[in-house]
Amino acid sequence: MDPQCALLPSAPAMAATILAAGAGSRMGRIAKAAIHVGGRAVLEWQVSALRDAGIHDISVIVGPYREQMDALMAHCAVQAVQVQAAVHDGTDAPDLVASQHTALRSHVRDRPGSDLLLMLGDLPCVRSSHLHPLQCAWNARHRDIHALVPVVAGVRGHPVLLSWAAVASMAVAAPGDGGVRGWMRRNPAAVQFLDVDDPAYTQDLDTPEDLQRLGGSITPPLSQR
Repeated sequence: MDPQCALLPSAPAMAATILAAGAGSRMGRIAKAAIHVGGRAVLEWQVSALRDAGIHDISVIVGPYREQMDALMAHCAVQAVQVQAAVHDGTDAPDLVASQHTALRSHVRDRPGSDLLLMLGDLPCVRSSHLHPLQCAWNARHRDIHALVPVVAGVRGHPVLLSWAAVASMAVAAPGDGGVRGWMRRNPAAVQFLDVDDPAYTQDLDTPEDLQRLGGSITPPLSQR
């Protein structure tokens, strides 16, 4: 890869949204973005990676664990967007599609004209070095490409990059249309899959075993320390 290309900043009109509204049911019902790995909360790692990659307009979609996240989001100086959507798992946590829909509508409302980098809030290993190849491919993409997805050994990863046109289209679709993946299924020619060989794009925190492998820990929220 051309090193100059890899170091290109994101397009001036790109913002990022981190999806951190999940139930965390297999992790003991906690906000996974607040879990500590390598001495920092996952959210801190992600925000640092985004800013190091030149993306400074960052929002976070939060759900049932707002009290665990407020101090952390303030510390990271990011915008909080609350999602309200009950699902049938006994919690008040929104499902992924509902979180995505909240993110898309918020983006259209607050950041008209901006492309969007959409990231899951439980990816602890993504750094700016992982974002640079995506930015390079995005800046060099064909004009008909409106979504970019990293793929590791055949498995789709995150973050996903979306054009303003794609975001605007998804935002007016019904949540039952399948969210971002549903849009991609309906518009395959507008999607570019980028093969990458680093597990950071797919290495998430779903279970205590995942956390143990990464040497992380569940710590009290900043507000309780």
